[in-house]
Amino acid sequence: MVNELGLFSSNETADELQTSSIKYLILPAVLGCLNLSFQSIDLSERKEYVEKAEIYFRDFLLRCANYELCETSLRYFKEILDSETTQKKPDPQSLREKKIQQYRHKKELEEREKTLRPALERPECEENIREYYFVLLEKWILISIEELENSKREKEILQNFPMKEMSRNDKQKRKSDAKPLKPFIITKNEVQKKVFGLGYPSVPVLTIDDFYRQRFEKMVQEHKQNNTGQSLQDAAFSGRGFDKESEDIQKEELLDKDDPNELIKARQWDDWKDDNPRGSGNRMNKG
Repeated sequence: MVNELGLFSSNETADELQTSSIKYLILPAVLGCLNLSFQSIDLSERKEYVEKAEIYFRDFLLRCANYELCETSLRYFKEILDSETTQKKPDPQSLREKKIQQYRHKKELEEREKTLRPALERPECEENIREYYFVLLEKWILISIEELENSKREKEILQNFPMKEMSRNDKQKRKSDAKPLKPFIITKNEVQKKVFGLGYPSVPVLTIDDFYRQRFEKMVQEHKQNNTGQSLQDAAFSGRGFDKESEDIQKEELLDKDDPNELIKARQWDDWKDDNPRGSGNRMNKG
């Protein structure tokens, strides 16, 4: 999309770049890091991701070089290009010193970035915003150079790794030659158990109104079977039909009040249960 809009041209300089467009220069570097983040079991596919990332990083660095941006950081990229042309391996000591310099420079840029970041909230400070974007660009230049070197080493490892090349047509052929899976039927009960649980309902099957209605109808039927000739409503007001329940409640209240008569009855009942344990009745002459 950036290329279609024509935001950047090889004929303009860094001073001619619009402040709002500078941040879009970083897009190729971000796409390069995104390709490197993709993981794949297939080594040939991983190699494709690494090669794409390398293209994105080179495009970003070359574009920055054309604008003559951050020449201090871009000199490391020029050293990489020179080493590829001459095929001369760098001295390990100088390589180590270069890595240390890059690390220190990157840390300095990160500190400057934190200092200038609040300027983004003040659109009137265009100079500070512009400086922030150039600092961000220089930081991504160092990141791209580092990732470019890492991708180069990874590509060498992938090339030397013993693997069987297999085209996409071969993969599709293998998939078509694979045996089809045997169909299996999941019974209704098994599916129902997974949804509603094993032998018990895990979701409500009745509303409160439905439950009350069922209980009321059951009480009406029980009352009709007793043939008391009195409605449930009349029985509730008169107290008849619930004598046993009221009697039990009255006994409990008397016991709580330590009524002597009820205490004597309760003790006699406990003594009788001790003298006549359960099952000690008629044993049908079995001793």
